[in-house]
Amino acid sequence: MPIIPPSLLKLQQLFGDAISMPLELIDDDANFRMREEEYDSEILKLLLPREDLGLTAADRLATYNQQYWFRLLSTMQEEYPLLARLMGVRVFAELVMDYLQQFPSSSVSLRALSRLLVTYMSMSSTYNRTQWVQAAELEYLYIHAFDAAQLPVLDLSLLTEAQQEAQLTDSLVFQPHFRLFVEDSNLVELRMIAGHEKDPEAALLIPAHVKHHWAIYRQNNHVQAEALGPLQYQLLDHLQQGLSLEHAVEQIASNVDTHTQQFLEERLAMWFNHWRTLGWFAGATDDSSPQ
Repeated sequence: MPIIPPSLLKLQQLFGDAISMPLELIDDDANFRMREEEYDSEILKLLLPREDLGLTAADRLATYNQQYWFRLLSTMQEEYPLLARLMGVRVFAELVMDYLQQFPSSSVSLRALSRLLVTYMSMSSTYNRTQWVQAAELEYLYIHAFDAAQLPVLDLSLLTEAQQEAQLTDSLVFQPHFRLFVEDSNLVELRMIAGHEKDPEAALLIPAHVKHHWAIYRQNNHVQAEALGPLQYQLLDHLQQGLSLEHAVEQIASNVDTHTQQFLEERLAMWFNHWRTLGWFAGATDDSSPQ
């Protein structure tokens, strides 16, 4: 295995530091300037000017610097259209640059770019606002749902009578792309608007305070959001934690009044069949385990 000379490693480090230098945002429309005065003089000496194009070494480095951030910012805007519209283009750009300075991506895939974004926002005094963090959580669920694996769906017609009965007492296996989400504002609705308009510079979206429960999942290569009642959400949450359907129902029933118990019993079969037809449950395999 060839040994990389220390001088080359240093050059790579200097170049990487220069092209990842954050942009300086100069107004609320996120117009910017490059911080060319902060480029290391050593890398500028090594980068030849392009006199035929009228470019100095600093100009050339600034071009790479701009391309670097344009690529990352455009990727994050595509993945987080709602968050961009809630924050405004300048604050969103500041968030992305601050976040990636703290948690630079170590993956060759841009899909992993925002893996720690919610963690970073939750730790930040600047960005830790409930609606912003919830929006980031929701949009990461969309990213996860789009990328996650798809297992064979649960098909009761392929099971024996004993296996069908076991669905009541065994833990159910969910599709890897299935997740539950609770919102305190109408974020799912607003994300549909932001995703349709695809314009991070449009007017800010103002959430309304409502509480909704959702299932986020993928169907036919599209990420979907299915509204849930609180009781449905509670049941699915128990199932995702590994409780059997039988035990999940018993646990809920022990904490609600008689009327709610009756409602649960009446709706249970309908709910389960609906969720199954949506493909939320995976068929059992030898190496399956509750997700």
